[in-house]
Amino acid sequence: WIHLDEVASTNDYLKQGDFADGTAVIADRQTAGKGRQGKSWSEAPVGQAMYLSVLFHSMKISDMGLLPLLCGLATARSLGAAARIKWPNDVLLGEKKVCGILTEASFDLESGLVDSIVLGIGFNAYLPREGFPPGIAHTAGAIFEAAQPDGKNRLAAAFLNHFWDAYSQGTPSDFAARYRRRNLAIGREVQVLSPMGAKTAFALDVDDDCHLLVRYQDGSTAQLASGEISLQL
Repeated sequence: WIHLDEVASTNDYLKQGDFADGTAVIADRQTAGKGRQGKSWSEAPVGQAMYLSVLFHSMKISDMGLLPLLCGLATARSLGAAARIKWPNDVLLGEKKVCGILTEASFDLESGLVDSIVLGIGFNAYLPREGFPPGIAHTAGAIFEAAQPDGKNRLAAAFLNHFWDAYSQGTPSDFAARYRRRNLAIGREVQVLSPMGAKTAFALDVDDDCHLLVRYQDGSTAQLASGEISLQL
């Protein structure tokens, strides 16, 4: 793994270089980082966040969808018993989000393989000195209350150990069982978010493919393979 004090984007660093499968890059600061839906991961004060990306080669397209979920589970396991997952991969401590996950891939549709995929995760390692911005102060949290010696190194090591352990061992149903135990949505009312707006539903369960099973207010049910939900915390 590679450590950098500052980089434009850990994802872009791996995509633009010639690195071996499984290479991880970790940075203390990003100047052009990005999250899901075009959100920025570059505005954290210096030293507050940690950015980590892992590179993969030649993965089956059918396996790619589980990577962000596996990343969420590995993060939760590295943070201890109190960490929970809001489907699909938001990790919460004390019901506040402490990390963001983004995957980027290039495909070869003829072979059914992913040429390369980069899994990126941004951790809110420490509380900002001035607190989180007003727009996210009620939803954002930090992993550590104050700076700790080697805190980021220990966090990175714990995450990578749990990630590679889950990636290389067990069956999909084993993974789903561990993921289900950490899931915060099951048994609660949620808002299923889409470009068409929000739709109220009740989260019934997570199946062995980690799809979220929901029942809408009209009694119909759905199996959500991707997307985003919100819930009242």
